[in-house]
Amino acid sequence: MRVYASTACVAGGLWETLDAYRRAGLRRVELGASDPPGDRLVERLRELGLDYLVHNYFPAPTDEFVLNLASPDGAVLERSRAFVASSLELAAGLGSPLYSVHAGFVADPVGFDGTSFVFPEGGDVRAAEDRFRYSIEAAGARARELGLELLVENNVCTEATRGSLLFQTPEEFEALPDVPILLDTGHLNVSAHTLGFDRRDFARRHGWRVHAVHLHDNDGSRDAHEPAREGSWALDAVRDSAAEYVVVEARFANVERLRDHVEWLSACL
Repeated sequence: MRVYASTACVAGGLWETLDAYRRAGLRRVELGASDPPGDRLVERLRELGLDYLVHNYFPAPTDEFVLNLASPDGAVLERSRAFVASSLELAAGLGSPLYSVHAGFVADPVGFDGTSFVFPEGGDVRAAEDRFRYSIEAAGARARELGLELLVENNVCTEATRGSLLFQTPEEFEALPDVPILLDTGHLNVSAHTLGFDRRDFARRHGWRVHAVHLHDNDGSRDAHEPAREGSWALDAVRDSAAEYVVVEARFANVERLRDHVEWLSACL
């Protein structure tokens, strides 16, 4: 397994974070949500000589929107599909072996409460699933043309978002039988507590197609992005999977603590 560090692990702008990672000897990096990165993106990233993975909302557009590959709004849906297509091209240009995207939402969010998106009530779940599957099939075909894998990440379900999200449980992922998975252990823990399923059952049932993991932990009540510790169930979930890439997505006060965690995790796995 190859251990990567997400750009979301420490506070700071994209280029500041990447420079700090290089100085700390962190060469494997997942590019996630960040400030708009500016011009000459691919060239500047290549010049750093790092090994990249590309995730979801990267590169952040100057005019922000919520990426939703299941959106009932035609304009949002088309923009989301175009964003993913562009990110696939970027990933290929950087030599990333994969691009991962979040599972969709039944409806587009109407706000943010400081912890998670706020969604309107109602919505047609079946229609949203159909839109998402169509989006993923098209994006997956393009990914294969570019020599990449497209992975879908499981959503995080709290009581506040119950019924508003797609693809959180092992059963729901049965509807995407041919799609590789990015398993987010923090999301899985919260969703399992909220919806009442066995968190370890996910990796047992779908571990063969879990090709990457976002590794972090929490107490099950919220997505706290705490580091996985020795003896954590999350490490067992990684071992139960076929993941080749493990991305640390926990948050740290500084790059030195992140580096120490990556080194420990590399030895542990």
